[in-house]
Order: sequence, then structure tokens, then C-alpha cells
Amino acid sequence: MITLPYAGGPAYSEEPKPWQGTSFTIGNTVPKLSKLTVKGIGKLHIPKLEELEESDRSDIVALAGKAGLSSEEYVPIAKRHEAFSSVIDYIWDEFPEKYVTSAWPDKQSPPTVTLTGSPNDEIISKLQQLPFDVEVRFGARLSFEELESLSGKAVEAVVKTAGTAVEANSIIGDDAQSIIVTYAAKDASEDNGAERLMLEERALGRNLDVLSMDELPTTISFVSDPYTIERVQPEVDVWGGQILTKLVNGGVHCTTGFSAVRNGVRGIVTANHCRPNTIYYRGLSGVISFVARGETDSNGQYDLKFYRTNSGHTTSARFRADSGDDIRTVVGTSNPAVDDPVCNYGRATKKKDCSWVQVINRCFVYDGERTYCGIAVTFDYITKGGNSGGPWFRNNTAKGIHAGRVKYGIFPERSMFTRIGAVSSRLDSTVLKG
Repeated sequence: MITLPYAGGPAYSEEPKPWQGTSFTIGNTVPKLSKLTVKGIGKLHIPKLEELEESDRSDIVALAGKAGLSSEEYVPIAKRHEAFSSVIDYIWDEFPEKYVTSAWPDKQSPPTVTLTGSPNDEIISKLQQLPFDVEVRFGARLSFEELESLSGKAVEAVVKTAGTAVEANSIIGDDAQSIIVTYAAKDASEDNGAERLMLEERALGRNLDVLSMDELPTTISFVSDPYTIERVQPEVDVWGGQILTKLVNGGVHCTTGFSAVRNGVRGIVTANHCRPNTIYYRGLSGVISFVARGETDSNGQYDLKFYRTNSGHTTSARFRADSGDDIRTVVGTSNPAVDDPVCNYGRATKKKDCSWVQVINRCFVYDGERTYCGIAVTFDYITKGGNSGGPWFRNNTAKGIHAGRVKYGIFPERSMFTRIGAVSSRLDSTVLKG
């Protein structure tokens, strides 16, 4: 029997286990988290399916079908999840130094939010406004941003220490505090660098920018395991969801994500790996021009870049969400959380499809040895080459920019995207809203 998580997504039992391979661990043991249940006393209006806006109803119908539920049954699930996501966005925006992660994997249990310090009065008050209880876990040493930073450094350290013949990626452990880095040789016939990496812990420490492993505030496990290594493939093939071409009047290369504003200039955001920088909006010359790519720092890069809309053209907050007349206006942004329902549209698939977020805060090496962070992975593979750079959304809320697909060994391929918050923090841009 398959148990559906509260978000309505499938509960996969055949998940890759990064700790199955030969490994070694550095750093300091993470503390046991304290727990507190905040009682929800709020009320939530659950509308009937026919009362919903067309865009909302369309997404719910798609998600309900994948969850094996009727659309009417899925409406209260969706609305409760939206309420929870709204509070998580508040905590993340107002207290980034406290926020670590959140999840709602099982409808039989309350959702969880993990923090560094104990929840303050503002956080408790927000959680109490929800119509359900929330389990707060606190006492983690590192916030989401700090974990993401260290995770990116760990992936970079593997490549610097063991060589570029090795590919690596990272995941945050189930304890929401530790980091697991899996690595393997790109060519299975080659040495995977395991012995070299284990014998060069001192070099690994230098590449992590720490003088001593005792300085690490968490544990980092390095796992040599070609069986579970993720094979990542970016999907390369003015408003969002429109075609980008390499040539004037050319075929699909990538997809535009969302319109944005950078330093007062309007334009669009797409994926950085959509190259070259000179690409054409809907195959037309002179409409957009490259300005900047996602920030590059010691943590790696972010698979984002911004194009300005040239003089004589206009930019709107619209994006295509599906074929036909499903064109929406962005009204807000929300970073993806574990178990969030999300949808994608791309010019290669030419249709909308939906899934649920499996993991967040991933770092991968792809696109010519670049390390990209801020990646979320979905339960399903619902995209294809040419969707890269396109919009991930739920209703009229922007959730991310499409990056590509990932395959866990023998397990199914899954789609992945860069969280929308990185547009602001790493591209110095603001998603345009209507």
C-alpha cells in the first residue's frame, strides 16, 4: 500500500541511500534538536472547486490526478499547504538567520519547521494563526543559507582535491544539519579518487577554507558510491514561458522564466547554462541583451542570468503556464519547501505538468564543471530538453527557474530547478509582479 504525503505526492520507497558506499566523515557531531509543538488556533476557508480561479483550479486538477485523488478531495489539501507555505515564507524572509528547513511529508503527522535558535514570539504567533499544529525543531547550528554555503564549498573541495575526472554533488542529511557529498569517476573504468581523497584530508580542509576539521560546525560525509551518484543533465534545447533560440528564427534552445527588474531595468530571467549569451527571444533579433549571470562565489554559482529588454520593447509580469490561453500574471514569489506542490511549463514539452518537491538545498557539478547551488529536485521527471530556464510555479506564485534533470543510479530521473529566492539574493534582481 502506498501512503500519500500530505502535499498529495507519491511516497517513493526506492530512494537512493547516499550512505551505502565507502565513506569517511569529518567535522563535529551535530546536536540533538529540541522539539516544541505549536498549537494552531486559526481558521481557514476551504472554497469549493468551482469557486477557484481558473489558474488555481487547473493546477489542482493536475496535482489531484497525480495523487490519485479527485479534484474536490485535493482542494483542502492544497489550501492547507498554501497556508503553511505562506508562514514559512514569512519566517524565511524575516528571520533568515533562524530558518533551516521545513517539510510536510505525512498527512497523519503535523508539518515541521527547523530553526537554529528557539522560536521567538513573532514566529510562534504566526504559527498559531494556522488551523493545524506545527512541530518546531530548534537548536541547529547552521541556517539554510549557511548550510547551502558550506555544502557548495564541500562539492568544490572534492573536485579540487580529487581532480576533475570526479563528479560530485551534495545533500543535506535527514537531521537537517549534516552534509553528505557523494562522488564517483565520470568514467566507471577510471579510479574514482576515493583513496586520494581520503589520504588528502589536509588538502580537503584547505579547500574547505578551514585550518582544522575541529572548526567545522557540522559533519560532512564524503561517500564514494558510483551506484547512487546523480547524473545531472541541464536541459538546453518580454515574458515568461517563451522560446529562446540560438539563431534568428531558430528552433527551441531554452525557455524564458519570469520577467524581472535589475537596477531599474526590466528584462527576463533564464538559466545560466543556456548558452551562448547571445540568444534570441522568440527567434527575433534585437529584443533582449545579456546583462549578468548569477553570483559566483566560494560556494559555486547559481544557474541564473538576466537579459534586459531593449529600447522599443515592453516587459510585462505575465508568463505562459500551459498551452492554449493559460497565461498568468505573477502576484508573488515563494521559495520551494520539501513536499511543496509545483508546476512547470517549457517550450519543449509545450504543456504544463506538476509534481512535488522531494529535496531542496542541493549543489551539483554540471555545465562544464561549474558547481551550481540553490537547487530543488522534484519527485517526478516532468520536463525535457529545451525547458531550461522556464518557470516553476503554483497558481500565480513564482517558485523557481528550470535547471534540468537528475538521475540517481538505477532510480527514476527527476526534474530540478533553482529556487526563486536566488533571483534576488544571487542575481540582484526582483521578479516583476502585476
